Amino acid sequence: MSDVDTLRVLTWNILYDTSPAGGGAGEIRWPLAVRGLRDADADLVALQEVLPGRLAAIPRDLPGYAMTVSEPGGADRPIAPPLAVAALAAIAILVRRARRPDHDPAMPYAAFRRWRGRAVGAALWAVALGLPAALASGSWHVGGYGRVNERLVLLHRPEALCLIETRTVWFSSTPDRPGSRDPLAFEPRIAQLGVYARIAQGDTIAVLNVHPGHAASTHARDAALLLRVLEGPGRARVQVMLGDFNASAQTRRLADLRAGGFRDAWMEAPVRAGAPGTFHGRRAPGARIDHVLVRGPIRVLRAETRGVAQGALAASDHDAVIVDLAPW
Repeated sequence: MSDVDTLRVLTWNILYDTSPAGGGAGEIRWPLAVRGLRDADADLVALQEVLPGRLAAIPRDLPGYAMTVSEPGGADRPIAPPLAVAALAAIAILVRRARRPDHDPAMPYAAFRRWRGRAVGAALWAVALGLPAALASGSWHVGGYGRVNERLVLLHRPEALCLIETRTVWFSSTPDRPGSRDPLAFEPRIAQLGVYARIAQGDTIAVLNVHPGHAASTHARDAALLLRVLEGPGRARVQVMLGDFNASAQTRRLADLRAGGFRDAWMEAPVRAGAPGTFHGRRAPGARIDHVLVRGPIRVLRAETRGVAQGALAASDHDAVIVDLAPW
């Protein structure tokens, strides 16, 4: 942007190259994404679900940006163990059906035993059917687990910002160990820190590009980790956290971040454009799960959601979120 007192930030999950959700493979959708990024004219861009094919294309197609790439998230979890668990549950269902006892109503605790049996049966059916269904759905969405090893990317205009520090953290109990993950996660999830100096002003801004997993059980841990990354002596007073949070504003993950002092730029913006929803896939279509959060002495001037499509082809199943900030 031309105004030196304004910083335009953009976050966009550009969708795995391997996924058919946008109507085509990554190399087919990429020209639409490039058009959207050029039109947005942001000073700072955070991208999620970036695979090696896009890493090679970004410097060529977006030469006005300097690129900072996270470490690779890490290898995906083999799908054989959860399939084995589902098979064991199916065997247990067959055994239970073959040995189903008749509960005499006169027997002590007959009603309790009957309801307990139904609860166990329902749990076994949920495992036997739910695990394969979850794996199939996830594999369709990403084009196969074995081909996904995500990078996060931060792009900045060198005339506006200068990178001071960057590192990758993993959403796990050992966030500095590459490839670590939550025990229930199918793949590692990462966040990317970038600390920048504003060239014209000489002050700093800390940026955290995030893409945590979907499990609601990890929301509190995820929020605590993100807040911890931005703590410490000498950390920039102005902080921006942005990305695909896989969580709406009403969830624990976002509530804990707000409790930690972050503000929702979309809700704070006096001017908003576009639909509030950012996700258009089969899972929770229309949900606002991509966010820009700010903390410190910074003003939100405008917020916008923007998708790019041409006929049935869409750049991504997410819309970009673009926010104009007046720092300090």
